[in-house]
Amino acid sequence: MASILPGFEYDIFISYRHNDNRSGWVTEFVKALQEELGATIKDPVSVYFDTNPHDGLLETHNVDKSLEGKLKCLIFIPILSQTYSDPKSFAWQHEFCTFNKLTREDQFGRDIKLSNGNVASRILPIKIHDLDAEDKAIIENEIDGVLRAIEFIYKEAGVNRPLRLNEDNPNKNQNQTTYRNQVNKVANAIKDIIAGMKNPGAGIKENRNTEPTSVSPSFRKKTALIASVLIILGIVFAWFYYRAGWGETLASTQSKSIAVLPFENMNHDPEQDYFSSGMSEDILNHLVKIADLRVKSRTSTLQYKGTTKTASQIGEELNVANIVEGSVRRVDDQVRIVVQLIDTKNDVHLWSETYDRDFKDVLSLQSEIAIEIARALRAQLSDSEKESISKQSSQNITAYDYFLKARENMNGYELTRLDYENALSLINQSLKLEPDFSKGLAFKGRIWFGYMFDLGYSDKIVLDSVRYYANRSIEADPKAPDGHLLLSDVYYFLGKLTEARQANKMAYKLAPNDPAVGFRYANQLLDDHDGRGADLIIKLIETDLRRQDAAYYRSYATFYWYSNDFETTEKLIQQAQKIDPGNFVLATSLANLYWEQKKYDEAIEVLKNTKSNDQWVVDNLAYAYYYNGDFTEAAKQWARYKEIEANFEDSTQTVPFRHRLGMAYAKMGQLKKADSLVNAQLKISLEMISGTRSTGAWDTRGAHYYDVAVCHALLKDYKKAVQYLDSAKTLGFMYYSLVTRDPALRPLINREDFKAVFKSVKADEEFKKQAFTNALNRAQASKDLKGLLK
Repeated sequence: MASILPGFEYDIFISYRHNDNRSGWVTEFVKALQEELGATIKDPVSVYFDTNPHDGLLETHNVDKSLEGKLKCLIFIPILSQTYSDPKSFAWQHEFCTFNKLTREDQFGRDIKLSNGNVASRILPIKIHDLDAEDKAIIENEIDGVLRAIEFIYKEAGVNRPLRLNEDNPNKNQNQTTYRNQVNKVANAIKDIIAGMKNPGAGIKENRNTEPTSVSPSFRKKTALIASVLIILGIVFAWFYYRAGWGETLASTQSKSIAVLPFENMNHDPEQDYFSSGMSEDILNHLVKIADLRVKSRTSTLQYKGTTKTASQIGEELNVANIVEGSVRRVDDQVRIVVQLIDTKNDVHLWSETYDRDFKDVLSLQSEIAIEIARALRAQLSDSEKESISKQSSQNITAYDYFLKARENMNGYELTRLDYENALSLINQSLKLEPDFSKGLAFKGRIWFGYMFDLGYSDKIVLDSVRYYANRSIEADPKAPDGHLLLSDVYYFLGKLTEARQANKMAYKLAPNDPAVGFRYANQLLDDHDGRGADLIIKLIETDLRRQDAAYYRSYATFYWYSNDFETTEKLIQQAQKIDPGNFVLATSLANLYWEQKKYDEAIEVLKNTKSNDQWVVDNLAYAYYYNGDFTEAAKQWARYKEIEANFEDSTQTVPFRHRLGMAYAKMGQLKKADSLVNAQLKISLEMISGTRSTGAWDTRGAHYYDVAVCHALLKDYKKAVQYLDSAKTLGFMYYSLVTRDPALRPLINREDFKAVFKSVKADEEFKKQAFTNALNRAQASKDLKGLLK
């Protein structure tokens, strides 16, 4: 029987482990479902049900070709038992996972919008057992969301088995369900999904969800936490960015280096600041698309707003050959923009122009100015670059004006609840006027992603929404980098590294000078064991940072750390502290350096003198005490998780200290107390993996797998510990210094399965050490730097 919809072989595919049909339960269910479908749906519904007594196809069968047609169905129904979600089973690997992948590529997508506005998955799970937390986590990791299933489970005290037709009394069943009613639910769900697929507008690739309404001020604290995590784990590059190009020398590109200063607001009306700032920022956004230029980031130039410094002074401080200055005057619907390109070495004007335009022509004017600047600098523009720069980002000037106001609300570090609410309100007005405004769509997704921990929604709801806006932005303008960059951020957070790298590579291709993508592109090269990545980062330090910045010394510190030159690393961090003495991240980095050298007393002293009570300061102080043999003081610090979590407005948020506190208690001989805490952390981390608990202020999905691995190691279940470490590595959370210094993982060191997982991590570490050392030896700037430190 053919499918109801053309192009499909079956309407329904039933997937199960054949062990679960030894009693005939699956056969009985399929028969009952077919009868119910006949009474529910007008058209005949075709069902594929494998009655082969073996677990899957025979060894002589071509698995790929046999399943290619059979899995081409509308709805996939897996019978979830205690044995189904076994990665080694045929049903799981070749049916469930394959169908999940196929639906992401066909014309409908996996998730279908129903007539009532709700969304349903084409994977319609049937549960016949309550599942173990780890099995549930495996399924939810595959579907990238919370498991929702129709249950056929009979439960009494100590009983967990499939519900039987005409045998089980619902009054004795804890679930109070009847077999017939559950079958009817399945039939009605199938009817709704098929109806949604028949509707041409039903198929969606992403799920759009409820709008956030408010933001907690705890976002600033969490942002600082995540930044500190990155540095503590050795990926300090997140603070910096790299500019396009690496084959040429710094000297040969210096003449095309440029900084766009904030434009002056000639109205002298604070209400108009957003417009003058927006003009200079979007001219900059056009210039970063030109690979032949070396463009300073906006964060580097903001400090020169309203400056009285000369062009020569600014050029020397920013290490650029050229600057762009400008002013904006807006009167009603008329705009006057004056732009000047200045040679900073000779303090002479290379080009200047005054533009008197109608307000509606501003968008095309930005492109015109960027092209004129590139022409004056004799920069080479490819045809695709010209096309990208010439295209207006918005087709509605009022929508663009709302966008500028929204973006201005988000330009700053100390953001308040009101800033976010205003930005969201403004961008909604912008998109109401122009629904396909690519930059506006990406910006709205950026707002969602920026304070996702404070919304009170599940991570899946937030991330689905962010991904929705990223994809909508790309659909509206595939050659704008904003949507690709946002999508890359989402995939990095989820640990989908291949997809993240592809999205980031596209963003880099479209805007090779954009600082938001540069450092990650350099790290992609390093991940591919391409030593140019280290050279790229050094070149960035010299072209985009100043020696007056703490970031300049902090970034070089990472290179010397990897090169095992701890003396120079210490001097660099201390120099950065002189410039930015209150930065707790720098203090934590210095403590980590001492910890690396087993100077635990020095690490303790640094952290005790740090005024911040950030959880990473607390965590590192506890570790320092632990390694110094003071387990009582270590336990005291890790026990502070209670006061830290009390400050979170979302009661589901946690910090991963319980298993570490248990680790300290075990050293003190309090084993019962230790096991209780480790099991508590294991439960929390598994809930975070499954999505039933908010990830809160901790890190990406890989971090939760790492915590589960540590818990299993502390509970002496070493096989599971290694399995979860393997998942953490796959998701991008497996760092050499973290693993080798973790006391909980010491029992794994000599296990062959651990060695196999750790092999690539060690190879990556050895490559980076060599790459960073070679890059330092090649860079004259690093030699000059060591001279400055004497």
